[in-house]
Amino acid sequence: MSDSESSISEESQSKLCIGIDLGTTNSVISYFNEETEQVEIIPNPLGDRITPSVVCFTESGEILVGKNAQELESDKNETVISHVKRFIGKTYIDAKDSIDMLEYDVIQDHNGFPIIKVGDKRYKPEQISAQVLYYLKSYAEEYLRKKIKDAVITVPAYFNESQRRATKDAVTIAGLNCLRLVAEPTSACLCYGLHKSQQEKVLVYDLGGGTLDVSILDLCDGVFEVIGTSGNTELGGSDVDYMLKEFIIKKYKETNGKRLEEIPMSVIENAKKVLSNLKKTTIRLPGFKYNLSRSEFEMVIQDFIDQAMEPVDEVLEDTETDPSEISQIVLVGGSTRIPKIQQTLKQMFGRGKPLNKSINPDEAVSYGATIQASIIQNVGSMSKDLILLDVTPLSLGIETTGGQMCKIINRNSSLPIETSKVFSTVEDNQETVEIKVFQGERQFTKDNFCLGTFMLDGLPMTPRGVPKIKVTFKLDCDGLLDVTAVDKNTGLVAGVTLKSETNLTQEEVSELIREAELYQATDSLRRQCLEEVERFREYMYNIQRQVNLEEMEEILSESRSDVNKYILEVLSWIDMNGENEGLNLEQIKNARELAEYNLRPYLQKMYSHQEEIKDILGREVNEECVTQDDLIAEICSTLEGEGKEDEY
Repeated sequence: MSDSESSISEESQSKLCIGIDLGTTNSVISYFNEETEQVEIIPNPLGDRITPSVVCFTESGEILVGKNAQELESDKNETVISHVKRFIGKTYIDAKDSIDMLEYDVIQDHNGFPIIKVGDKRYKPEQISAQVLYYLKSYAEEYLRKKIKDAVITVPAYFNESQRRATKDAVTIAGLNCLRLVAEPTSACLCYGLHKSQQEKVLVYDLGGGTLDVSILDLCDGVFEVIGTSGNTELGGSDVDYMLKEFIIKKYKETNGKRLEEIPMSVIENAKKVLSNLKKTTIRLPGFKYNLSRSEFEMVIQDFIDQAMEPVDEVLEDTETDPSEISQIVLVGGSTRIPKIQQTLKQMFGRGKPLNKSINPDEAVSYGATIQASIIQNVGSMSKDLILLDVTPLSLGIETTGGQMCKIINRNSSLPIETSKVFSTVEDNQETVEIKVFQGERQFTKDNFCLGTFMLDGLPMTPRGVPKIKVTFKLDCDGLLDVTAVDKNTGLVAGVTLKSETNLTQEEVSELIREAELYQATDSLRRQCLEEVERFREYMYNIQRQVNLEEMEEILSESRSDVNKYILEVLSWIDMNGENEGLNLEQIKNARELAEYNLRPYLQKMYSHQEEIKDILGREVNEECVTQDDLIAEICSTLEGEGKEDEY
């Protein structure tokens, strides 16, 4: 453990309210500031408020998370893992379409679930999500100077029971206790409607990078009741990227007569973002230029737009809600910035219906999760009277004769909920009953998702239909399920807290927690190296700016070109070696000290006059700088701090 980590306070853990939006493409962490009674987003070490949900496993065994990992993604690097949220908790067959779009290798394990292959190692999706969560937790602890143990985590409203359990496993591996799993649109609505008092019915449209959720909520006097939800866990902004990429590859072939094998995703994503604000953009690649208009872009993604509107129709039908009853539509998720999405929603609900874009679509979910954390932990006055009533996204039931699905809890039932039904045997003298639990809306279980199976043994030998077996489903606030079966005649009981085969065993979870702790020191050192490299780079850029000031031309004379040449050599070294995993902190500091030593004669010449030094420092010279070396050191320190405001 590093010195900075050891100094993190263990105090006031119970008062630390943390909310995490674990997204498909980006994640956000925030906390409740008790002094200001406001939710604040915690920036990552690069100063960004959102962090890419990307993990890279390097050859040296290091693990990079976030932007540093994302920057390697365009190199078609199979060690860069992203978008795991699209198949976490799913079988390989169910996730096949999403897996086929990935650049890295995903194989099927012996239970039929996806496993990520990186070299000779294998990772479950939960482990990748855990790395993202661990990174968020680590930099938040450094920012707050406090240990983080508890957090509210958001999941898509349409996540089934297995996906929610897999997410909870990821949270545990990351060393966190999950206070509550909250549906993303519900969380966003907490952010939007915190101070609302009048009764209204709101539709939350949450379209992120990899998932789509549509929910309808009743808001009144601090009560947030979800009355219906629908969605698609395999539809999001990354599908738009894929469609646009295939379109550009086609146009490239038409122009150059050959297929373009690879396009940097940054080019595609940038074009998509530009067209959200402008009518046209130009896509430039080596030997190819294409002018893309917004109207042509909308034609390319029309199938996506059509699919993105289907859950809206479904939730309106399920809740028997007329579009006129919706007071407004709240937009959440970065992909709602696509103009065609907004235009289509306006057409569906009428042009007079407001689209609420007042909340930052990238941050609203984490914001709401933090409010939920403050409610659970009874912190802050503004959340004392808030009540959150969520629903189950899919029906739950058991298999009966002929493979039929008998629903025990219907979709859109408020959480928590406990419901029972009585069943009997189908054969004479049947001593054992196998109870198979499913989730889904189809009439036959073969078309639904199997959550698990358990047995009720030891029934007395009686004619069929005589035993009365009461099956009880208990669904908690996180959408996690307990099932029990009781023979009313004998009192025999069997039950299960369902844990699908895709989830990790307790032994695996414990081992992964130990592994995460083992990597903690290594990850911290790597972070320090990258930060030191950036400080070195910024220092050189500042020197370069000062050397090329107009007033320095006469002072440096012919030597200015020599200084510029040397600065470019150093910057080139930084570019070539800055991300080298073998580079350690001492080597970076030695390189900087050498650069400072070689530049010192020129700096002494540049700042040989008191007034010029004052102009650079923006103040009088520190009287403690008794030697010229001290003076140069103070100037260098000032230069290192310049330009920081421009980073974003």
